[in-house]
Amino acid sequence: MNHNDTHISSQQIFLTSKHADQIYSKAECIFYLDTPIAPPRGTRILMSITDFEIPYSFYTINSTNDKLKFTGYTTINLEHGNYNVNSLISFINTELDTVASNITASYITNQNQIRFVSNTAAISLDTGVSTCLFEIGFEEDDTQSNTTIQGTNGMNLAGIPNIYIRIKNITTANLDSKGQLASTLAKVNVNVNPLEYIFYVPQHPVYQTINETQFNNLHLSIEDEDGNKLELNGQFWSITLSIHYQIQRQPNLVIDDEIKNEEEAKK
Repeated sequence: MNHNDTHISSQQIFLTSKHADQIYSKAECIFYLDTPIAPPRGTRILMSITDFEIPYSFYTINSTNDKLKFTGYTTINLEHGNYNVNSLISFINTELDTVASNITASYITNQNQIRFVSNTAAISLDTGVSTCLFEIGFEEDDTQSNTTIQGTNGMNLAGIPNIYIRIKNITTANLDSKGQLASTLAKVNVNVNPLEYIFYVPQHPVYQTINETQFNNLHLSIEDEDGNKLELNGQFWSITLSIHYQIQRQPNLVIDDEIKNEEEAKK
């Protein structure tokens, strides 16, 4: 398919967050264009991602999921980083020695669950403060109150499965899980190990029809599936956007009366 059927040359925009004009965070930047993208009247803009590169520098435990609190006890602040079950439980137990020495955490291997045991009174999780419930296998509405409480789900320290590239100042026709219009340009699988590079080169680029008739900046944000901006720990990312131009054609409208007349003529 020829995505560009006008006399206007296609363009590629090479962007790196290191050279962004406005930086809200390492994951959210605005790039200003000296020459606006403004095709002539009767022409629409098509946009696609040619490639995207980002280091796997973000952590499994970050500012969105770093709190653990038992009712009546001081909040434990989990150190940001990547953990396996053993290292996380070891860290929690070290902190419990300070804030709640009567509580001990252990790992139930055959169930992939965490268990907390108190050698004194019953304990419960403060689900209103704790933000790591998903990672340690507890429900957000957990109501257990006993000397032993255990996660109802398996622990999940695998980190985020996907990265979402979102554009904040341009409207696309993409939909989210609720069927609502989304600003997502692409979902990128996290298929490498931490400290490696994630490379995204779509085999069949999807060309988004842009509703705006012109724009002079690109406001990009790199997020997880919940809309949280990735904490990249000082690292940068890059992206190449392809711009094509297409003649805006009127849709073919079929009038009901014409259909009826054709059916009558066949009788």
